[in-house]
Order: sequence, then structure tokens, then C-alpha cells
Amino acid sequence: MDEKQFKEITSRMDLIVRLLALNIVKDLKVQKDKIIALSSFGFGPSEIAKLLGTTPHTVSVTLSEMKKRAQKEEGQVVKTTQDTGPSVTAEQKATENKKTEEVKNG
Repeated sequence: MDEKQFKEITSRMDLIVRLLALNIVKDLKVQKDKIIALSSFGFGPSEIAKLLGTTPHTVSVTLSEMKKRAQKEEGQVVKTTQDTGPSVTAEQKATENKKTEEVKNG
């Protein structure tokens, strides 16, 4: 295979990948969701911008905002878990107490 054939095949494969990517996000209504989906498939901001008809800056800002939001939410979940400790239901506690009594009484 010569270089010309290789470039032609690469170009066609690129087109197929783009069409598949657009098909995946076609049902998503919000552009943020489309950006996140395409990013999760490995597309960079420039590629996403070309696919969605926007600018790489818009895509980068959206991804940055979503990353910050996810980190903030993750921090809140961790903080809540640390504050309250592991949650134990009343039933679990009663079962635990019963087992402790059984061990004591032999």
C-alpha cells in the first residue's frame, strides 16, 4: 500500500468515526451532554467543536465547568460520609446486638 492509498483509507475511517459519533449524540438535546459524551469517547475539544459546529474554546470551557462540578459534588459526598460515618440500619444494629448476646451467653 502506498502513501496515497493509506491517506485515502485514513480519511474514510475518520469520516466513519465522525458519523458514528454524531449518531451516538443525535438524541441528546443539551449541547453539554453531547460534549461530555464525545469527550468520554476520546474526542478532543477541537474535534468536538468541528462535530458540533462550535468553537474549541466553548468545548474546553464546558468540559472545565463539568469537571469542577464533578469534583465539588465528589467532595460533598466524601464530606457527608466522613461526617456521618457508615450508615447502619436499626435492623442491622439489632442483629448485631443479638449475636453479641448469644456469644456472651454461650
